[in-house]
Amino acid sequence: MDAATVCWGPRKSISGFRWGPRKSVTTRIRQTNDLITGMKAAATRVGYFNDSFLNLISSLSISRYDAINTPWCVRFAYVRMICMDHILRKFIEETQHGGQIISFGAGFDTAYFRLKEALGRDICFVEVDLPKVVCEKIEIIQATPNMSYLLKTCDINIKEATLKSSDYHLFGFNLNNTSELLLKLLELGIDPSRPTLILTEFVLPYMDSQSSSDFIKWSSESFPHSLHLSHGVTHSAEEITKTLQYFQAKHGSTWNIDCPTPDTVVKQFKDLGWEESFVHNLPCYYYKIKDFGERQRVRQVCFFDEYENAALVSQAFFLAFSAKGKLLSLLQKLRSSDVNTCKCNLKSIASSQKSAVLNRVYHVEKSDVNTDYALKLTCRNGHATVALQENNDYLMYGGKCGEDFLMDSLVHVSIKGTKDSIPVHETTECSASGQSPGRIAYSSLVKSGKDEFILYGGYDEDCEANSDIFVLKEMEPKKYLWSMPTLNGTIPSARWRHTAAVIMDKKGKALMIVYGGKDGFGDALGDCYILALEPFQWHRCALSGDIPDASHSHGSAVWKGSLLLYGGLDCDEKPINKLYKLSLAEAEHQIDCHLFNFCSPLPARYTPSCMVKEDSLIIVGGVEWKLGSPEIFVVDLCNGLTSNYKINVQLPTEPVLIYGMSCNIIQDHAPNRIKKSTEIFIFGGGGYINPYDEEVLFTKPSIIFLEL
Repeated sequence: MDAATVCWGPRKSISGFRWGPRKSVTTRIRQTNDLITGMKAAATRVGYFNDSFLNLISSLSISRYDAINTPWCVRFAYVRMICMDHILRKFIEETQHGGQIISFGAGFDTAYFRLKEALGRDICFVEVDLPKVVCEKIEIIQATPNMSYLLKTCDINIKEATLKSSDYHLFGFNLNNTSELLLKLLELGIDPSRPTLILTEFVLPYMDSQSSSDFIKWSSESFPHSLHLSHGVTHSAEEITKTLQYFQAKHGSTWNIDCPTPDTVVKQFKDLGWEESFVHNLPCYYYKIKDFGERQRVRQVCFFDEYENAALVSQAFFLAFSAKGKLLSLLQKLRSSDVNTCKCNLKSIASSQKSAVLNRVYHVEKSDVNTDYALKLTCRNGHATVALQENNDYLMYGGKCGEDFLMDSLVHVSIKGTKDSIPVHETTECSASGQSPGRIAYSSLVKSGKDEFILYGGYDEDCEANSDIFVLKEMEPKKYLWSMPTLNGTIPSARWRHTAAVIMDKKGKALMIVYGGKDGFGDALGDCYILALEPFQWHRCALSGDIPDASHSHGSAVWKGSLLLYGGLDCDEKPINKLYKLSLAEAEHQIDCHLFNFCSPLPARYTPSCMVKEDSLIIVGGVEWKLGSPEIFVVDLCNGLTSNYKINVQLPTEPVLIYGMSCNIIQDHAPNRIKKSTEIFIFGGGGYINPYDEEVLFTKPSIIFLEL
């Protein structure tokens, strides 16, 4: 791709800010400023980040910021603030306070005030933005003594949208006019020969391709010893583009939503005069710069259960570093490795990649049932699901519909024949009486007998984890009774996002095995328990062999009487790419652990869905620290061979970043029907975020055709 044709979209919409064709670029830029300021303010309020100046700004006017408080928005704002603060401090340290910082599109950013107060000395800092934004910020500075005090004396001209002090300058300007921009900077005392840090946060996406290229070239030619840090949106997945194009057409938007890949960003900067350039995505850079102690502190700040949404958003945002002249040495210090090292290397198995087709399953039309309501019953994630029988019937309970709405409905999902060679499903809400668990998410549901099930763990509406056991008994078709049994033995600590399954001991007695999860304080667990079902007796198990690390959000399946445990997040919230087998040992209450070794590594992934067909483990969905739809992996558990399948999404409205869904292999429901592929039925789960309506797109009941 030619450098001049790179477009830095798309124009994202989050938390109620919707960008349509009727809004001008100026309006949308101001909305972005409101959005980012609100997210930062929320991050400081909950304790992620300390910025007293930001608290002062957000307390003045700006009730519109109060809407920006979704957990994943707040966590994303914290990660972004930490990364930017680290880079600013490294630049000041490298240049021995002799450099200058120019922030284009600064908005209501408070970095200058925060750094000056912390360092106790002057910093040459220039901020540029739209005149209306600058005027509003000047008024805020004037009304805030703690901010105006740091400026000492300053010259303010509201009509010209300028503020000048000894080391801080703020002015309004149209960045499309680069021919006059340098003259304006020279008037303020900026010396192009000095080491310069150029910041463009969310600036280039609002320029057309030619203007953004002109600006990058201008900055390279004007400052021979400089570091350019740009923050924008990137992806490398064709299916994401298709989904965005669908919503673009639906909303009548004329904006180009193509995003640059990391490679095209690097190429653009190098083609336009920068000597070296590299890209990091935000999660990778955050884990590179912050130590374990700080990450541990963040986990204790507040209850957080938006790992998937936070990752899907933050991994789409990149930091592009470009340098020339004397600041090439700083660039090397900031660069530890290429962004691709944050991904699992899949090149070694590329030759085995195949295609899998995702398509919608037909729904049973019944005159007495609202079809839309029936379909919405499965629109959730963080739910618990269990297979009822071998005839493709499933039971699901609880989960989340949205970011903070927990559910308590019990839903029956089943496959009812075929239509045009595509399976047909039926969804029904069941009635349940007795002592209900209530609204709960990330619990586990297992089958303990012919008509009996056990629900364990999870967290409730008060964000409290539990270690309760609920027994669910089917009294008659689609009518159930809840009860709480008396528990004996060593009861596990409260947990959620754990793994639970029923396995049989050598005497044929059913046992429920529980591993890992998150405790009530948000820490990952690495313990294992066995629950004897007749009577209910808990036992803590000793682990031997290849003991897994403490983790949560795994994928799991049962194979030959053993529990398979794949992926998850470790105690440092990093994705895991290991596959373990947990088996009952000869000694009582002891578990033997075995780590599988493969020639080609599995992807590091969490919240996947796993199932077994004969001696193959099928891994579907989940979240990785890379962009694009998660591929399906099939692992031969006997010989260690792996194959990966790219999902071919037929419907642009379907999520392409699917996680936390229920899935199972469809049994032969039509004896005379010839199956040419393995059919995987999926329902529930979350995925891509529609940038126009801020809607999390849940996976509607669908089928994956897989050629094994």
